[in-house]
Amino acid sequence: MKYLLTLLIPFTLFSQTYNVNVKQNKSIGESFNDGMKAGAAARSARASEGAAQSAALANNSKTITTDFLINNDGTYGAVVLNSVSGWKPNGNKSTINKILSGADKYTYYKRTRSIPESLLNSGELLYLDWIREAQTQYDRITTMILKDGTGKIVYEATYKNIPYSEMLSPLTTSYAMNKDDAITKIKELKELLDMGVLTQDEFKKATQELKKVILK
Repeated sequence: MKYLLTLLIPFTLFSQTYNVNVKQNKSIGESFNDGMKAGAAARSARASEGAAQSAALANNSKTITTDFLINNDGTYGAVVLNSVSGWKPNGNKSTINKILSGADKYTYYKRTRSIPESLLNSGELLYLDWIREAQTQYDRITTMILKDGTGKIVYEATYKNIPYSEMLSPLTTSYAMNKDDAITKIKELKELLDMGVLTQDEFKKATQELKKVILK
């Protein structure tokens, strides 16, 4: 029996099946074609993303619900960033600080604890609250609110896909309106009222200062 097993072992070993994987390198032509396909796919993805971003920028709007700031340049002397909330607050805070720190219209304070005591009860200070939300991958809705020292809302507006510089322009450039602009704005607000976007009270508040410009 021992001799029989000795004779059978070699046959058993040789009868086993071995799998050998042979990796075949791609030819230069095949590698080139793969690279071209990958490049075309990347360019297509970038083009699609650019088109989506352009479409979002074109789909923009601005709704001012309260505005006691217009035609009142000189009434206030300083602005402080009171709060930033919503989508990417740190990034928004950085952008706001950069724009308002570089403007000469108002003295700007990045935080409330930096306000001098002499300014706190002067009536010259505006508190800025900023809320920004990501509605979709590319659509951004921003609400900007300015209050005076008593807590009264001096300015409130909601923007969709509007550049930061334009949203903050009432705080960086001369903010005045002529009669034609005021009439056009009232018509726009009336359309929003008729559509139900604004309430009667919101419409009344938004048009108070506009009427003053028209009746001058």
